[in-house]
Amino acid sequence: MTNPLDNHLPPDKPKERLYQEVWGAVWRQRSWMGKAITLSILLHFCLGVGSVFIVIIRSYAKPQAQFTATPSPRPALEPHKLEMRAKVQDLQKSSARPRLQPRLVALRPSDLALPEMKKIPDTVNRRIQRDISAMGLSGFGQGVGGGYGTGIGGGGMGGSFMKLPLLLAARCDPAARIRRLAEHGGTPQCDAAVVKALTWLAGQQNSDGSWGQAHRTAMTGLALLAFLGHCELPDSPRFGPHVRKAIRWLVNQGGRTPIQGNTLPYEHGIATYALAEAYSLTREPEIASPLKIAIGTIIKGQTSDGGWVYNYGSQGIDMSITGWQVQALKAVQVSGLTVEGLEKSLDRAMLGIKASQAPNGHWRYQKTSGPTPSLTGTGAYCLQIWKQGKSPEVRHGIQAILAGKGFSFTDKNYGLYTYYYYTMACFNRGGDPWNKWRNGFQGELLKAQNSDGSWPAEGAGGAASSSAAKGDAGIYRTCLCTLMLEVYYRYLPSSS
Repeated sequence: MTNPLDNHLPPDKPKERLYQEVWGAVWRQRSWMGKAITLSILLHFCLGVGSVFIVIIRSYAKPQAQFTATPSPRPALEPHKLEMRAKVQDLQKSSARPRLQPRLVALRPSDLALPEMKKIPDTVNRRIQRDISAMGLSGFGQGVGGGYGTGIGGGGMGGSFMKLPLLLAARCDPAARIRRLAEHGGTPQCDAAVVKALTWLAGQQNSDGSWGQAHRTAMTGLALLAFLGHCELPDSPRFGPHVRKAIRWLVNQGGRTPIQGNTLPYEHGIATYALAEAYSLTREPEIASPLKIAIGTIIKGQTSDGGWVYNYGSQGIDMSITGWQVQALKAVQVSGLTVEGLEKSLDRAMLGIKASQAPNGHWRYQKTSGPTPSLTGTGAYCLQIWKQGKSPEVRHGIQAILAGKGFSFTDKNYGLYTYYYYTMACFNRGGDPWNKWRNGFQGELLKAQNSDGSWPAEGAGGAASSSAAKGDAGIYRTCLCTLMLEVYYRYLPSSS
């Protein structure tokens, strides 16, 4: 192969020398290019190091924050508040809500697998208080625009936050419970009495998850409401197994109360109320189907007068029976479960309840009977929990309650059933009516509690006492007393 340079060689230069000169020039050119690249790299490195050095020098040149060794003075807490603060830590260890627990796993098809509960932040608690105070509503409390607050988080199952109605979520923070006790005139002894009562109730539970013998559906519903009122859920460390078994027992009834006669509407209403709260707090899908069946029975059983009577007849209104049906309807409405005709049923009930009030402010047992002070709290409370918190009927009813003798555990004329509704109605009214009622009810109820956590027969066993529940009387009394003491944090009072 010939070299192309051979055609251009001068005649006076040898071929070898010319090749050396050409390739030498090429290598000299490459050498200078390498040196230029190396110099450029060194220059950029020096600039980078210099920039870092300048940044460090400037940061040290800035004035540093100064801290004083003397802390700013803090206002001294009142002894009452110090005692409350100490109780918070004890309650967080012994009851109510656990730290984040894993989701329970169902072992059998009938077992309920219920989700974990997140702690409710203080900001949410403050928002609840502000919203309800601004609404001027009562009972479970209504949300802005006539609807309920949607709760916190983004939904129910699958590892996401649970979606809770605000007023139910609020009870699940032990610190918030103690704070509300103080705000509404309660004491740490009130919550301690509740835990003591729940401990006694846990020991009375039947092996199948129910309570009682003669009226198991009603007693199981009341006991479950008492546990849920303290936000004891299926994953609670202390009472969780009892709650889980109680929910399963009610779910297994399929939404139908297996009895007939005069006790049917009482037991069915109470059990439906308990199932509705359980569904709101757990969002367990297995509860929804029997709950819809149960609430459907109540809606269909409403009379032409807007109330309910024995055996779900078609006419008249019995205030004692009506009270539990209204609470059940409202609890389902709070849960967000879609049930056709539910709100219309509540609207009709309000008309019937208003028509049953006597001119003196008390309510009649039945539409044609005379006024019965023992049912005045029932009428006032039912109106409060469905858009009627500011109605003249409620104001008149509260005045009639406070004009009476007040709470007396030994009064033979009134039983705990009467005092349960009086307590709920006065608390929802708030202000002076609540303060006046609380001053009597709280101390007497705490003093009457047995050392084992239960309560004895009120009214010395008179006709109005819980002795009518016969063999289930102890459970019945303890549940009603527990629900009364939980009133401080179960729901918030209205400003009406």
